[in-house]
Amino acid sequence: MYMEISPADLAGSGFAFLVMTLLFLALTALYVVSFWQILKKAGYNPMLSLILAVPGINSIGGIIILFMLAFGKWPIYEKLSQSGAGKEERGAGE
Repeated sequence: MYMEISPADLAGSGFAFLVMTLLFLALTALYVVSFWQILKKAGYNPMLSLILAVPGINSIGGIIILFMLAFGKWPIYEKLSQSGAGKEERGAGE
């Protein structure tokens, strides 16, 4: 009635768990580093990307960050307008 589990089965499942964990960590690191660069170039604090590494709130945090980037005013444009730089690029299309 009971199913016997051999040591080889346990070793195989442990290896699969290790591979999946490493894959998860690598993809999470790629996700965080990508958002770090995007937020830094937009003028936001890049530490916001660390929210994406927290299990449970990473999907909500990712949506909030995407909405900030899509619909918010980027701080880099405010800094450029205060310094007078960037008028050449924006002035051509206006």
